[in-house]
Amino acid sequence: MLNSTAPTSRPVAIHELQVMHVRTRGPYMDLDEDDPKDAHDARQAIFVVKMDFETCDLLYNAPDGMRGRYWQSPDHGFLATKHLISKLLPTLLTFAQNTTMETLGHAASMSQSEVQASLELPSAKAWPVERNWMDDRLIVRRWVDNGKTSWRRGPTGDSIDVKGGLLGLDGTEYIPKCKRDRSSQLFQSGYS
Repeated sequence: MLNSTAPTSRPVAIHELQVMHVRTRGPYMDLDEDDPKDAHDARQAIFVVKMDFETCDLLYNAPDGMRGRYWQSPDHGFLATKHLISKLLPTLLTFAQNTTMETLGHAASMSQSEVQASLELPSAKAWPVERNWMDDRLIVRRWVDNGKTSWRRGPTGDSIDVKGGLLGLDGTEYIPKCKRDRSSQLFQSGYS
């Protein structure tokens, strides 16, 4: 925990969070040579969820927060991400059902069941909106040993992005090659 002096865990009720907007983004631009041609039609649901600054800081920066879980192991981080998204899922789906989804790029629209499928894909993720950055304050031996420096900065703010996995028109999940080992990247380097 870098910004807050609060305890490292505090129960947060879903009603304390506010979904700000939902978008559909596509087409899938980072095609790899081994991806099928129709992969470019893949799109994802993206939500921005607002919370108070302290909660966002704890969620990301606390020893038992998201980054701490990925520090423990790739599996701990992956499971923490899935748990968070599963807890937010009913709220996100209700918001999507009652809101006109903005479309970014040339994405095909997404039905309610496609939004849910995108959020339930293994590659779905939740991470703080990275607009404001703190100074380099972290010193994590494993990440230092891997020679990376981007992890030393942490985002600050009051919002998280919840990004569904990239869903093809036929329901296929597409994961960019550079993100196929995201959990391991976060474990080894503190970022992906």
